[in-house]
Amino acid sequence: MIVGLKGFYKYNLKLKIIFIIFIAAINTVYADGGGIVKPYLGGEYRLSYTQAEESWDRLLPTNKPNSNSTIFYGICFYDYIAGEINYTKSNRNTKYSDVSGWNMFGTIARSGSQQKVQLSYTNYGLDLNGQYPGGDGFSLLGTIGIAAIKPKLEIVNIGAIDTPVLDSSGNPVNNSAGVPEINIGNESVASITGKSKLALRLGVGFQYAKGMFGIRSRLVWEDASMLRVNTGSYNQILPDVTEVPFRNTFSWSLGFFIRFL
Repeated sequence: MIVGLKGFYKYNLKLKIIFIIFIAAINTVYADGGGIVKPYLGGEYRLSYTQAEESWDRLLPTNKPNSNSTIFYGICFYDYIAGEINYTKSNRNTKYSDVSGWNMFGTIARSGSQQKVQLSYTNYGLDLNGQYPGGDGFSLLGTIGIAAIKPKLEIVNIGAIDTPVLDSSGNPVNNSAGVPEINIGNESVASITGKSKLALRLGVGFQYAKGMFGIRSRLVWEDASMLRVNTGSYNQILPDVTEVPFRNTFSWSLGFFIRFL
């Protein structure tokens, strides 16, 4: 456990060092480049939809879009190409699943196999954005980049619902106080931590900028199949659960930015 934490810390430390160097390089180029380069800072609202693999699809809240917030900082060269770093944090998406009787990772789920599943993630990204000016402040955008993504899953195994205790004739059984006795449904929590992995992403979109201010919108695909999770205590429930829960992520974003002219 301690070794894993050290590895994760070192991994993210390397990413943060890369981001710091990138920002320092931007400031140096800006100081030397005059009007050739234009740093910018902004934020985006994103709606993302993630596809899940096989049995994971019955568990994960992938049946509805997830809301995300992104901040980004970059530099544009000659109005044609821009290098950018960004950080995204998603909301926590929730799904209630009943997989009773389903084949889950090679195991037939027992009766009362009900879960409350919550999914969220964070990522650091490094993008290269191509810009093709279309006139009147409009530009077409093309993006290629990588993102270090860390998903987080929390699975609450609700189990069977509370049911009354019945006698051999099917009648409710009361305790000494005359109150009906209840079979309490099982409830346990399995926290599944994600592993930070690099994922390729590609995107297209447009932006409009006048003076210091601009807006942009993009459609982005991310190769979520590269992501992995530590199944933790959940493999005690399903011994053959896999570490690869996702396939692809598609997102739409709308953002606002300020250029330092």
